Amino acid sequence: MKPRTLASGICLVTLLGVVLPMFTSAEEQAVTGIDGHDKVIREMTSAKSLYMLKCSGCHRVDGTGAPEAGIPPFPGFIAPLARNQDGRVYISHVPGIMGSRLSNEQLADVLNYVIDEWAGEDASDTPRFTVEELAALREIPVTNIVEYRRDVVNQLIESGDPVADYPWP
Repeated sequence: MKPRTLASGICLVTLLGVVLPMFTSAEEQAVTGIDGHDKVIREMTSAKSLYMLKCSGCHRVDGTGAPEAGIPPFPGFIAPLARNQDGRVYISHVPGIMGSRLSNEQLADVLNYVIDEWAGEDASDTPRFTVEELAALREIPVTNIVEYRRDVVNQLIESGDPVADYPWP
């Protein structure tokens, strides 16, 4: 074994010995040993963590978005959008979703987290996204997301649902 490879291996083992205990309780470490690593992986790939990594940069940690920049807030607006079939198509095609590089399973988890977190009283009446549905929705061609959103907004207005403000004409 090359000295550099051996040194790298020793550093990795040492790092794991220092970092992993930071994410697990003493009881978990005693019971699970190195298996505490699984807990860290689960937490890092949870819907909330994926939202923080992939969505909060634009939609903010609290879901309020940046309306002046065309990033809608979730509270008060996500439930009507997610209850509308064209709204679901729209959600599945927004740039953050299309460019996220998340699997359909991860996207379903994140979108359902958004519904659970910000749909408020309407959360129980809002259908959850499934892996199969997202796979089908993402196959629907949407060539102009801004025009598509306008159509969805008109549907929501006609049905008396609230819509988020956008700076785009």
